Amino acid sequence: MSKPQYSAVFLMGFEVAQNPDTESGYGFASADAKGRRDLLGDIRLVAAAALYNNNCVERIITTGMVQIPPPHLNSAEVIREMLVDDFDIPREAVDVLAEDGKNTGGAVFQIKECIRVCGLSPRECVVLTNHYHYPRTREMLDAAELRLLPVRAAEAVLIGLNSKFKGPFSDDAVNWVNRRLRECDLANLLMKEFQGLAALWAGTYQS
Repeated sequence: MSKPQYSAVFLMGFEVAQNPDTESGYGFASADAKGRRDLLGDIRLVAAAALYNNNCVERIITTGMVQIPPPHLNSAEVIREMLVDDFDIPREAVDVLAEDGKNTGGAVFQIKECIRVCGLSPRECVVLTNHYHYPRTREMLDAAELRLLPVRAAEAVLIGLNSKFKGPFSDDAVNWVNRRLRECDLANLLMKEFQGLAALWAGTYQS
């Protein structure tokens, strides 16, 4: 087997919730703490598993936060359990950035510290998020002097690996991604990201 393209993928965290219908007992949340609905965390999760199962990455590193509503789940730890129990990723292949990332800025700080402490090369790692979240993530990584660290959109990753990976959906990845995008309020998600980018450029952004 050839060496994976990346030594690690940093999976940008998302809100989680208890779900008795899964092996792990968890699933992605239908809304975040600010009331924003369906942030498409499941696409990030499936894409991370696809990257590992297709020998594209050696390990998955989860980021996240301690959620405010009870039972105060640490999403980074829960996402690891979902990868292990629901996608059969070996536990030893999933690391957790345990600090409370709170938001995108916090996750970028976590990633920068992990790269520094673990002696990783940014060129040999990759950040995984959704396409709508890509521009702001890229801006924040650049501001944190992580310009050499690539970012990949989970939707494009899944479509690119469609012929090699069968995920927890009844049709192919193209149809599944298309359906998930139609189910969410994508226009609202994009507007929030546009506002965040404008604030970043104006120097008025608040996490």
